[in-house]
Amino acid sequence: MRDNPDKAIDLSGANLRDTDLSNANLSNANLSNANLSNANLSNANLIFANLGDANLGDARLRNANLSFADLSRTNLSRVDISRANVSETVFADVDLSHVRGLTECRHFGPSTLDHRTLSRSGQLPEAFLRGVGLPDTFIDYIPSLFNQPLQFY
Repeated sequence: MRDNPDKAIDLSGANLRDTDLSNANLSNANLSNANLSNANLSNANLIFANLGDANLGDARLRNANLSFADLSRTNLSRVDISRANVSETVFADVDLSHVRGLTECRHFGPSTLDHRTLSRSGQLPEAFLRGVGLPDTFIDYIPSLFNQPLQFY
């Protein structure tokens, strides 16, 4: 899709609602503030993509490569990330409570998951939390951080 790897595709603020971008090479693309709601991004290459403040509501990201992607403040409502590749992906200040396929993500390394995301998302699957690299001890104490009762065995 591009000849010069140093030149990023700038689609910031673009309206790509309902667009079929399956199999697209959007590595290094600036998609900040873009409307990608209901877009098909299945199998898309989004390595190093900036998706900060984008609207991905109802988007399909099955099998997409989200390695090193920035999903800060992104609307991920009802997004499907089944079998998406995740590594060094930034999940900052996002609500993951309605994201589909969290347990089916393929983690190839740790990712960033901040306290605002944990607070907004509620209880997340342990497999996802382990996959992003949170230690078991921290996972065990997450409920107490958000005024939820601790479970003892």
